[in-house]
Amino acid sequence: MKSSLAIPTQAILRFLFLCLLILVASIKVLPKAWSHQEKSLDAPLRYTVKVMSKQYGNVSETRAIASGEVDDFTWNRQPPISTAPVDARCPHIQNLPLDANHTMLQQIKVRLAPVVSLNKLASIQMSFSAHTPQGSYLHKLDNGTEINCPVDRAHQEIKRFDIPLNGKPRKIALTDGTNIIVSVKH
Repeated sequence: MKSSLAIPTQAILRFLFLCLLILVASIKVLPKAWSHQEKSLDAPLRYTVKVMSKQYGNVSETRAIASGEVDDFTWNRQPPISTAPVDARCPHIQNLPLDANHTMLQQIKVRLAPVVSLNKLASIQMSFSAHTPQGSYLHKLDNGTEINCPVDRAHQEIKRFDIPLNGKPRKIALTDGTNIIVSVKH
């Protein structure tokens, strides 16, 4: 006695063959879509920053930064002229970049805050700040004592600009004559 729920073997084979064809077709199509998929715009991008300055020196570095993140590039080094340790009673000592021996350093800071748009353009807010000692002056304390304090030649500036993600560099000129070259690679 045959069951009324029995499915003919040919129908099952046709169904399985059709499923196999769909699977093979999707395997041929999907890997292409996956392999050619571009990197997410939220993924970290390679930012190169080069600073060229007569006052503060030349430095460069490359880092990965994701859209919406902020990164500080900071370079500290001994200035070309030797300086004595800074007296803790000098005014504004908290604003000076000092080494472990309290000698003033030459310092460059560049902060990048990129936001990448769907049209593959990074809108960047860049802040620049630099310090370098430039001689010294006598500071008179309340008790009449005079101490030597460094003259801090400092500059701060903020720039906003757009740059493509193709690695082509963009030159940013600051008001003090410093040039910063930024490039972004996707």
